[in-house]
Amino acid sequence: MHATDGSVAAIEAADLITLGPGSLFTTVCACLLVPEIARAIATAKGLVVYVANTTRQPGQTDGYGIADHVRVVRDYLGGSGLDAVLVNDDPPPDHLQQHYAERGLAYLEPTADEIAKVEAQGVRPVLAPIIDKWTGPRDLWLKQDTIRHDAGRVAEALVKLVGERRPRLRALS
Repeated sequence: MHATDGSVAAIEAADLITLGPGSLFTTVCACLLVPEIARAIATAKGLVVYVANTTRQPGQTDGYGIADHVRVVRDYLGGSGLDAVLVNDDPPPDHLQQHYAERGLAYLEPTADEIAKVEAQGVRPVLAPIIDKWTGPRDLWLKQDTIRHDAGRVAEALVKLVGERRPRLRALS
């Protein structure tokens, strides 16, 4: 398995590299199975941010907290290279949490304990309102529905992070 032409160079030139959102093992970490990609991300000069899942996924991340997700991503990156994790801090309404919990999808709450565990891994937790609280459950073909990220809210949080990091990036150039 090899990286596609130009992908490593694009990662090396990026100001921001996002991992996720998506299923931890079948989306996020699957992309990191390509050794050149994982190595390029782990050694990138740009900001590397994991957009944390909103819920646990039955059969994949049962019992996992936010810090466990971060640990797995770091492991796939060879133990380093992850600068921050973007975590939702705007809880979904109770009825949505209950709807998804009945389907085995427990909301990943950013508790003080979870945040401390993330920090202990050397990763900066960034809390921001990043979920879609207005669109209800939907029927998906061959895919499990979950509490979704709001693209605009995620983008806003990421742009803010890059803006905070930009002076440091210029100093590295």
